[in-house]
Amino acid sequence: MLPPGEFRHLAENLFFTVRRKATGRLPARPWIAYNAITRLESLLRPDWTVVEFGSGASTQWYARRVGTLHSIESDESWYRQLKPDLPANVRYELRGQNDYPDLRDYQDRSIDLVIVDGIMRAECMEAAIPKVKLGGWIYLDNSDKDMTIHNGDVRRAEAQLRHAVQSRGGNLEVATGLTVGLMLAQEWQLAQLM
Repeated sequence: MLPPGEFRHLAENLFFTVRRKATGRLPARPWIAYNAITRLESLLRPDWTVVEFGSGASTQWYARRVGTLHSIESDESWYRQLKPDLPANVRYELRGQNDYPDLRDYQDRSIDLVIVDGIMRAECMEAAIPKVKLGGWIYLDNSDKDMTIHNGDVRRAEAQLRHAVQSRGGNLEVATGLTVGLMLAQEWQLAQLM
């Protein structure tokens, strides 16, 4: 179900969707739900360290709002397309499946926010949880993606996130919103870990 507040974005999003389908041009906003954009924007700070699994229009958006952004991508053509336009505060890496979720460069509890999107979400979540600071955040995009697959990748990532909230303390927000550039509603989850 789409929350009532998201209906105000229908006309704008119809325009973005039609333009994207006709021209291939993406909106200059994260390709996530409108209400997720609003929520994340309320959190982001200019001194934060953020890790993003799966790059896109969100990469530039996050980069303008945080101190350091480490964006990890698996799709080589997308990587080549995005790389030339990224600002200096972005560490952008192309990685294969063997090292995609690897966060060993980070000390435990040193990252302010981890965005889990893209491939291997369960493995990314497993790598991210110990690295998130006390009071830090993890955002799981499209958390309804494989809802009909009992032990699918997103289901495992969601279970890990819920377990982290229970074991470390914190809270979990679950919401559905209208996704920028797509005429569909998608669920997202945002957890603060203590």
